[in-house]
Amino acid sequence: MIIELITSGILWWHYPSLSLYSVGFYLVILIWISTAIFSVPNHNKLLDGKNTGVIDSLVNTNWIRTILWTFKAVIAVYLMFKS
Repeated sequence: MIIELITSGILWWHYPSLSLYSVGFYLVILIWISTAIFSVPNHNKLLDGKNTGVIDSLVNTNWIRTILWTFKAVIAVYLMFKS
């Protein structure tokens, strides 16, 4: 995730207008926010032991990240084949 943030940030810096590069960067930012708000707290709760409710919450909220990463991947593949 750190490498993705750095590389998409560099592309955003070089193409700052509303381009697919900037959309990719914004998706990465949303992924980081989602991770911080949902995933990290749930993982921290699991440090106390197995909790099926927390595991279910983690799986359910992970769909946000899955969808965002999928959009990011589609954009990356498109840009790769476009160039």
